[in-house]
Amino acid sequence: MDPKIEAFETDISKTIVARFSHGVELFEGIRQVCKEKNIFSGTIVTMLGSLKAATLVCVTPDPTSEIGARYFEPIMIQGPLELIGAQGMIGLEKGEISLHLHGTVGTDEMEPIAGHIVDDGKTFVLATMEIVIQGFGSVELHKSYDEETEFIRFDISGK
Repeated sequence: MDPKIEAFETDISKTIVARFSHGVELFEGIRQVCKEKNIFSGTIVTMLGSLKAATLVCVTPDPTSEIGARYFEPIMIQGPLELIGAQGMIGLEKGEISLHLHGTVGTDEMEPIAGHIVDDGKTFVLATMEIVIQGFGSVELHKSYDEETEFIRFDISGK
């Protein structure tokens, strides 16, 4: 296999279906569910609902970067917002649960905005949020800095 490709087989140890009510901070709520259900590596299969606001980033061209791109500065989008859909990965960073979420939000003018959802402690549920989480049985994810791309990533390893 190409040395730039990593692939591990795993079973799904459990599937959790959760709902958050008005006022729950999204990232903290997911971390609480993961801790309570002992999920330290896994995936957020789907997530939909509404948010008071969200901070997003996305890649943008950067000719000075080794790979020709970087993240632009985070943009706070004020709501109300419809979280049309989101998915992500769950792993560990320095022993704590870390999340990597991408999603699309819709504004009150029904315009979609997509990107990496930033864990800034300000992503509060407006009305409701429904989430499906799956835990990995035999794979671990650990967040690290990739010097080649200058991006943060999850390193994958077998348990």
